[in-house]
Amino acid sequence: MRQAASIRGWMALGLLGCALGFGGAPAQANPESATVQSALTWRVDGSGDYPLPHLTQGTYASPQVVPTSGQVKALTATWTFEGQVTLELSADGGLHYAQAVNGVPLTSGFMGGNRLKWRAALSPDSQLTEVRLSYADSSGVVGTFGQPELSGFRYRKAIAIKGPASGELFNNQIKLLIGESARADSAEVHCEGRIRSDFADLRFTAADGATLLPHYRERLDGTSPNRVATVWVKIPHIPREGLVIYLYYGNGSARDLSNGRAVFDFFDDFTGQRLDPELWKVKTDGQGSVTVSASQLHLSAASVLSAAFQVKDHVVEVLASTKTDQDDARLIIRSDPAASSSNDTSQVAYASMYQGAEHVLAVGNIVKANDPKPLSAGTSYGYRVRARGTRLVFERYDPAFIHRQASVEIDDANGLTAGTLGLRSDGAASYDWIRVRKEASLEPPVMATGTALEESVQLPVFTNIAVAPNGNLTLVDGAPQGVYQSAGVSTSSLTRIVALRWQGNVASTDLSANGGLSYRVGCANGSTYYAAKGEFTAGRRVQYRLAMARGDSQALPELQAMTLDYDPGEVTLVSPNGKEQWVSGTTQQIIWTAVGHERTYPMKLGYSLDGGKTYQDIASPVRNEGAYLWSLPAGMSSERALVRVSDGHDRSVLDASDHVFSIIAAGVGRAPQALSSIAQPQSASVATSESVAPGDLAKLLEELSRDPRATAHELLIKTTDASHPDPNKDALSYKAGDVVLIRPAGAEWSETEKHSFLIIQANLTPEAVAMLMSSLEIPTGEVTTDGKPVMRMMGRRKFHIDLDQFDLAPKPADQGRPAVLRHFRKQEKLSALVEERKEGGGIAPTGLAQ
Repeated sequence: MRQAASIRGWMALGLLGCALGFGGAPAQANPESATVQSALTWRVDGSGDYPLPHLTQGTYASPQVVPTSGQVKALTATWTFEGQVTLELSADGGLHYAQAVNGVPLTSGFMGGNRLKWRAALSPDSQLTEVRLSYADSSGVVGTFGQPELSGFRYRKAIAIKGPASGELFNNQIKLLIGESARADSAEVHCEGRIRSDFADLRFTAADGATLLPHYRERLDGTSPNRVATVWVKIPHIPREGLVIYLYYGNGSARDLSNGRAVFDFFDDFTGQRLDPELWKVKTDGQGSVTVSASQLHLSAASVLSAAFQVKDHVVEVLASTKTDQDDARLIIRSDPAASSSNDTSQVAYASMYQGAEHVLAVGNIVKANDPKPLSAGTSYGYRVRARGTRLVFERYDPAFIHRQASVEIDDANGLTAGTLGLRSDGAASYDWIRVRKEASLEPPVMATGTALEESVQLPVFTNIAVAPNGNLTLVDGAPQGVYQSAGVSTSSLTRIVALRWQGNVASTDLSANGGLSYRVGCANGSTYYAAKGEFTAGRRVQYRLAMARGDSQALPELQAMTLDYDPGEVTLVSPNGKEQWVSGTTQQIIWTAVGHERTYPMKLGYSLDGGKTYQDIASPVRNEGAYLWSLPAGMSSERALVRVSDGHDRSVLDASDHVFSIIAAGVGRAPQALSSIAQPQSASVATSESVAPGDLAKLLEELSRDPRATAHELLIKTTDASHPDPNKDALSYKAGDVVLIRPAGAEWSETEKHSFLIIQANLTPEAVAMLMSSLEIPTGEVTTDGKPVMRMMGRRKFHIDLDQFDLAPKPADQGRPAVLRHFRKQEKLSALVEERKEGGGIAPTGLAQ
């Protein structure tokens, strides 16, 4: 018997999903499962999983309660909004809520449960258009399908962003200095020399490592390898305590996602052939003109006003120049949107070479303040206006906005606090770009510079595959076919068993356990594959790939969920494990576990009478039922007996008794405790239709626990029911209270097992182990050729642990951890807990509860 449990993979692929009712074979004892699936989405446009009404202010709670298969371990919410919108999350159906930060996984501080709900608070004039909710739970839901725009990226660094002293910020733009290499001294974070020459292979994500944050690359300074890029990133939610975002880099084939309009509240760099009518309205005076050329807006006795956008509390920045010393460049900060042109209430900043009007803040046509520092015609300057309430600050900078050259400030008491933005020149002026960002400032935004550690990342690869608005995998528009390759996961043990289960439409699915060097091609949904049978090559890096293709219908194929099961395929002998004393001519039970193997998988049983030097066959092949009744031949005798169980297709995968035991002739020495009818059926499943009286059951368990051969064991107990509409398949499902697995005390349990099952300790003999692992069977009325009755299984277990004796209700003190952990490895007296199941699934009360 192995002293530690086999190591099984936990595939860390992210956070998302809802409970999925996969069909197929009944679940095995405990192979690890990792499920990636689409996010739960609520959208105003109706393209998500659930509808979202048009919301502008107040509090709104999602009407849906979404169940999960296991206890929720982590929650992540992202939401698309305007204004100020906060979200709270609940894992217990809305009984308790915890505050969420947009894109930041919530791993503690919430009440545990398996019923998801959220509620939002909207400040006035806000809008909420989408909510995405992802989670990880104890059933194995671990991630989403990933982010297509991160496909092919190899490295990332964490960047710690400061929190604002005045409170949380929403949809705020921050400026980052990204260095080409460590030699870029002014950079706040650098890319180890792995960045493209144009810095186009930059990506930024929220703390979940998947939610893309829009960015805009303003400029590159310096010479290689010391160059520094000035980059603006839009972060949807910055709490007072700050947060972490991620910088991804190192993908030579990545497309450039720099996008000023996605980052700033208002942006135009005039790169088209004409002015964008969705952004601007044009007004000319007399012979005035408005033209766009060479990525510049040229105004001559003309003005342009924003078509819809209004400046409130904002920072407005422009890069502009005048043609001659008779011209001016004006920025209309706020004007009455109902007026057709600038009026007496308009707040205007302008620069000119007129004496007394070099850097002016004016209301209407009245100059309120001026800074007389001189300007030069034909020179580009950076102009910045800070507008907060009625306070206005106008500043002039060099084109890189590093050195301030002039400044003027006023308070337009009782003036406009919101109004239309505009550009104007009474002479001739050129504008390279204009951008508007939130007035709140984090400068510098990074908590510590130059200290971020590089991480190598293995991310999913998307080829003509996209993520639909509802989070499902689908084809890119117009693509006839596509391929998705999952992230590889390294395992500490050889993976010998793999399986895929999915929900949705795929053309083909392949599996690899050796990092993609070779694949099992054309896997069937729900089928299990074994390296021992030559169905794939065993390895230590598991991944899968799938293909999608357009069918005859107009609808695109979609994949909602994919579950990967993988396991080392180890075999563990439970009993006999040493020091037992068996009598020749009697029937004894051999018990083993083969985690991940199907029940139909063949095993081989053998014995040794010389301490393991030689072995003889007991039976081969034997179905992987976990138990076998061995009729010891009469006259067999040994003080150095061992039993061995091995994989029927790979005899190098085996386990044997840890210590020798004795087999004695009948009537010699002390005979072992006789197996009662509950443990000596006429089949290998160790169960009969006969019942055990409650008092006899308690007495037997008590006697077995005091037997000197009893040792400490740990029981893995199911806490929830599994059912199937097919009675035959339902009989193979573990029910609440069933003992799924028994191991020696101190065995290694996976996190899924700890969080999803009740694990307790008890002193057990091999006979007690056999009894608790026995199945519920009834005779069919038929007999075999040798006269033995044919039995039919009615349930995975004949005996049941009374879960009512355990407090499994969530408590605030659990801090979101599953309630079963309160009982983990606690010593229990089984005589007070065990009940017998009856035919039909009922429980025969023992009357032993105290």
